[in-house]
Amino acid sequence: MLETSRLLIKPLTCDELKKYVNSEKDFANEYGYKPSASGVDEATKEAIKNDLLPCLENLNEDFEFSTMWILIEKKTQTILGGFCFHGLPDSRGEVEIGYGTDSTCRNKGYMTEVIKKIVEWATGTEKVKAIKAETENENISSYRVLEKNGFILCKRNKTSSIWKLEIFDY
Repeated sequence: MLETSRLLIKPLTCDELKKYVNSEKDFANEYGYKPSASGVDEATKEAIKNDLLPCLENLNEDFEFSTMWILIEKKTQTILGGFCFHGLPDSRGEVEIGYGTDSTCRNKGYMTEVIKKIVEWATGTEKVKAIKAETENENISSYRVLEKNGFILCKRNKTSSIWKLEIFDY
């Protein structure tokens, strides 16, 4: 688990992720958290079931790269959103990230805080040499999160943009 001044960032084990996707409310109650105001949307549930869980069930180590990390506000113990890597770093050490916050928690700096901490953690693994993120072109808030954390816009098409943070060893 990672920690910032306001948040706990917890990677879910395979069993925890199954519970979370089945019912965020039951998961939150079992672990002493409050569920997010909006709950887990159907698109996120499908991505967890189809992408994360199959990879996570067969992974013995480095599970953090194949699971969802929940974001918990320390003060209220409320789940604010989630973050994930899109699998293990590739042969070049690149890994892609995805993230989202509950609509009631946006524009409060939470995700900037999360990405900063995740970048610190990922660069400490020595496996990660670059982090990529894809955002929808109209998602200005996501652009700002990435810019504040040193990501550079690399590519843009009609609907989305690719951002990248290179990690250099000195």
